[in-house]
Amino acid sequence: MQPDYNKPFILHTDALSYGMGAILSQQGESQQNTTKPKFHPVAYYLSMFSPTERNYDIYERELLAVLKSLIHWRAHLGWTKYPIQLLTDHANLTYWKQPHKVNRRVARWYGELQDYWLEIHHIPRKTHPADMLSHLPNADKGTEDNQEVTVLPPTAFVNTTITLPNLETSICMSQNSHQSMMKKWMKTIPILPPSIRSPWWMFNNKIVIPPTIYLRRQLLRLFHDAPTAGHPGRDETQRKVQERYWWPGMNTWISEYITGCASCQQNKNLTHPTKIPLFRIPTQEDATPFSQVAFDLIMQLPESNGHDAVLTIVDHGCSQVALFIPCKTTISGTHLAQLYLEHVYVWFRAPKKVISDRDPHFTSHFAKALAK
Repeated sequence: MQPDYNKPFILHTDALSYGMGAILSQQGESQQNTTKPKFHPVAYYLSMFSPTERNYDIYERELLAVLKSLIHWRAHLGWTKYPIQLLTDHANLTYWKQPHKVNRRVARWYGELQDYWLEIHHIPRKTHPADMLSHLPNADKGTEDNQEVTVLPPTAFVNTTITLPNLETSICMSQNSHQSMMKKWMKTIPILPPSIRSPWWMFNNKIVIPPTIYLRRQLLRLFHDAPTAGHPGRDETQRKVQERYWWPGMNTWISEYITGCASCQQNKNLTHPTKIPLFRIPTQEDATPFSQVAFDLIMQLPESNGHDAVLTIVDHGCSQVALFIPCKTTISGTHLAQLYLEHVYVWFRAPKKVISDRDPHFTSHFAKALAK
């Protein structure tokens, strides 16, 4: 039957623990020998709940069945002319008649339901046609849901066993193999040889690390790279290592190690913004002297012979020669053109390009006065 939008829609919904069924119908002609109207189906809809939806309580599953049906037939049921007659055999929907503190999921459903005009009616189960539609014979009823579920797998746990004993045994063996270096350090640094109290070479109650790159990298992997260390910064790593170990140039070595740590470089915060590179003003290969000039003013100088500023004119394109001409701070574009005419123009004529940090009006006055 094709939907007739001038008649109200009747929506039958039914929800079980593992799925739901719905029938969209409209009222037809009355049956013979009875005054009850005859419902003509427009469309059928059934859907299985996902494993997550099967964990909802019965109140939410009934509401979810209504919402799924409305969304599925939104083209027909959105903003209808007459209220939608919602028929259900579950009294669980009446739970939502009272105010409740709902979770965010139900709050989102509440927003979806505002687009529909509903009138809910409870009918007996034996007269509810959607009940048989929701009972699928081969459906996954979720009888094996939530069994043998490992919430936190063993791989999520970090092995926090500190391997210092094995590492310090290796340090002791390495010290014995570098006896000559230890004795050489002993001449300039107050380190102590092994004794009854300590099997290691010590410096200020700290174990001396011999010049073995492998041992130093093992220490940094333990105090910086390990999951329990968490890649601390340079200062924190130095502090942790200095509590127990020492070797000449240790801070520099640790700083270079952290600078080369790929994880730190990828994830650290940039505290200094990237500077915009300076723009280089291009020059021509066949430029002649003073064909491209740059001028600037050094002002507010102590007055001398009636001048308190210096005009600098630089040959930017060819020889890089600079001219320094005394002038006044109140110099104008016209006066600047006069100075240029007296000191530069008589030798090299007018420039093809002028570079200045002055405003366009000042440069315009200079060019007009020079052209006269």
